[in-house]
Amino acid sequence: MIDSEIKDALEELINISYGSATAAIADLFDSFAQLRVPGIKVVPVGEVEHAVLGENNHEPNLYISTQMFKGTFEGEILFVIDKQSASNMQDLICLLEEVCIDKEDDDAEIRQSILEIANILGASCIGKLAELLNSVVSFSPPIIELNNRLFMGREKTGYSMVIIISTLLEFEKEQITGHLFILFDDEMFVWLEKSLYAFIEENT
Repeated sequence: MIDSEIKDALEELINISYGSATAAIADLFDSFAQLRVPGIKVVPVGEVEHAVLGENNHEPNLYISTQMFKGTFEGEILFVIDKQSASNMQDLICLLEEVCIDKEDDDAEIRQSILEIANILGASCIGKLAELLNSVVSFSPPIIELNNRLFMGREKTGYSMVIIISTLLEFEKEQITGHLFILFDDEMFVWLEKSLYAFIEENT
C-alpha cells in the first residue's frame, strides 16, 4: 500500500516529531521517563481492529483518548493504552513523585495522566509532522473513554488508512507500551504521499 521509500521518510519524520515530545514527557514524569518509537506501520482501517484486539470480547480494558486535527492534513488521533499498563503507570507516578492517591480517585487520576500524554504525543507528532511537510494543523481538546472498540462510532466517517505508532515509555525499572493511531481518508493519504515525495526530493 505504501512503498518503502515513502515509509522510510515517514518513519524519519515521525521519529523527529517524537523527539520534540521527549522533554515534555520527561517533565510530566519528573525526568524519570524516556520516550521511544519501536515501530511504525501504515495499514488500511479494516486491518487494525483484529490485529490489535484479537478476539477480546471481555469487559472494557482499553483507555482510548481521541483528538481531532484539522488543516491541510486532517483526521483523528487515538492514543490507546490497556487498563493494566495505565494502572502500572499511575503506580509509578505515585512512587516517583511520592504523592500517592486514594484508590477511589485512581481512575480520575489515570485518565488525567493519559490525557496529558495524549495531548503531548498528538501535538508533537502531528504538529511537528505537519510543520516538516510545510503545513499547519489545529487540534480539538482530547476526550477519553474506557472501551474495547477502537473505532466505535467511526465506521462511517470515511477513514481509510491508519498510521500505527508503537509508543514505549521507559521508566527506571518498568516499560509501559501504548499505541498512537492516526486515522485519515483517501484524499489525505494522497496528500501525505505527495508531501513525503516532495520532502525526499528536497533532502536528496
